[in-house]
Amino acid sequence: MTTRLRTHRTALLVAILSCASFGVWSQTPEPYDIVIKDGMIIDGTGNPFFVADIGIRGEKIVEIGRIDASRGQRVVDATGRYVTPGFIDMHSHSANGSDGKILHPEGRKGHNSVTQGITTETVNPPFPIGEQVAKYRANGHALNEVLSVNFGRIREQVVGRENRPPTEAELDQMKAVMQQGYEEGARYLFVNLENGMPDRFAQTDELVEMAKKVEELGGYYDTHQRSEGITPIWFNPSGQDHTPASHSPVVDGVDAVRETIEIAERSGARVVGHHVKVKGPNFWGSSRAYTSMMDRARSRGVQVHFSIYGYTSYGNHPNVAVVPNWSLADPSLDARLLRWVENPYADARENFMRVVEDPAKKRNLIVDIEHQFTKAGGPERLLLVEYPDEQYTGKTLQQIAEMRNEDPIDALIWLQLNGWNRHGGGGFRALDTSDIDVDHFITKDYVAYVTDGGYIVPDEGYPHPRYYGIFPRFIRRYALDRGVVELPHMIRGMSSLAAQIIGLRDRGMLREGLYADINVINPITVRDYATYMKPHQFSTGFEYVLINGTFVVDDRQRTGALPGKVLVGPRTETASPSAP
Repeated sequence: MTTRLRTHRTALLVAILSCASFGVWSQTPEPYDIVIKDGMIIDGTGNPFFVADIGIRGEKIVEIGRIDASRGQRVVDATGRYVTPGFIDMHSHSANGSDGKILHPEGRKGHNSVTQGITTETVNPPFPIGEQVAKYRANGHALNEVLSVNFGRIREQVVGRENRPPTEAELDQMKAVMQQGYEEGARYLFVNLENGMPDRFAQTDELVEMAKKVEELGGYYDTHQRSEGITPIWFNPSGQDHTPASHSPVVDGVDAVRETIEIAERSGARVVGHHVKVKGPNFWGSSRAYTSMMDRARSRGVQVHFSIYGYTSYGNHPNVAVVPNWSLADPSLDARLLRWVENPYADARENFMRVVEDPAKKRNLIVDIEHQFTKAGGPERLLLVEYPDEQYTGKTLQQIAEMRNEDPIDALIWLQLNGWNRHGGGGFRALDTSDIDVDHFITKDYVAYVTDGGYIVPDEGYPHPRYYGIFPRFIRRYALDRGVVELPHMIRGMSSLAAQIIGLRDRGMLREGLYADINVINPITVRDYATYMKPHQFSTGFEYVLINGTFVVDDRQRTGALPGKVLVGPRTETASPSAP
């Protein structure tokens, strides 16, 4: 009886196990939309690469490991390629009212951005924020967008254009306006203390109070600092343009960093000094003073960061004010407030001629031009890229002076009088930054990356080459070729560090469950091609780029897809239920 029972139990167990086994082995594993096979995965943490596969379903990464190719409806062979998180551009002009292209039918495709691996960018839209969120979602766009609230617009709305501190009541109102922006979709406060108006009227105490509110709202504070060289960009030593109504602190880059740190320390907020640079050969090397202060502050627990780009020139467009504003504008205008004047240089040639013909004013003009020469490193570092007479384009001011057998100042005066109604009569770029400082900045673990560019319409205008090339330029020039830093360290600054600063917990790394913002990069072909004279040239090497699981670059071809999302902040009240 016992033996028979044992036999029946054994038979039953075998039957159960057989059924279970049949069920398991007969069940087909759920397929993936995309499988990226055999890539060298740099996951965004700073760790070295490892070889693995990535399974993507819908918008997200589902699996990282060894995945049979048969499970992929689409298989990307990434053998010999780096696979990285999509890059985050920490300062873009895509939504600027003056030159932003996020709503342009062609610009919104972001061809120049996706071909350098950018999948998310931070932007500075007009007010009201909620209205912009609705427009962007309705229109569609390639990249994920992180929106700011603009401090200057807040201040002008509440205080007006007066150069004074806000009252306590006005400061409370400014905070309320900022909070409204956060509730409508913003994630950070954008401040421009060097050339923003009326931003630069704000004193440190006022900025600390605003940053405290930023911290309360769970955002971060992003600032163009008061100076990036020996003086702010707007300063002219002649004093010809100084009035009490437009007075602002005259500081150098070191003082500007010191203020940024103070704002972070006193407020407790996450603070970023964006597109930090060191302008002028007589200021080169100051990056070590910047980072010495930053290192000490961070050792005290201060959440302060930098973002950078790696070109020898600045400015979205070639518009260096090598000829001072006051010499071109109507003398009845405050030359430091021309941002509030429509077409201030309409009569530039006539105004400039009056200055040149007045001996006292001409002496002041020469003082200010020589100051600009000093900041740029001399006329040999001022490159003319646009001018009516094309025989002078592509040459430095020093070369033009030699062509004309003139002193550089006389040559500049001639160019101004015979060119267009703009600074220098054409488009100058100052080649005034150096790898001395870029090499140092990128070694720091608190440094993220920016284009200071954004969406652009191909072949339109004369943009800075950074619009097309900053991220591959860093990878090629600073990591792969010159070995200033290891590539995983750089990729971390381009991805997870930026996500950490912004507060994006579901992007910036290659992890199961995170959004599939992914680059597949050929280490042999990755490089930038855009130049100051030929800026509209796409970078190469980004063979596949996915944003939210959708190809925007597919086998080196731009798809024109618009899978981007507006990544609204945690305080947002107007976000749709499906918004991230």
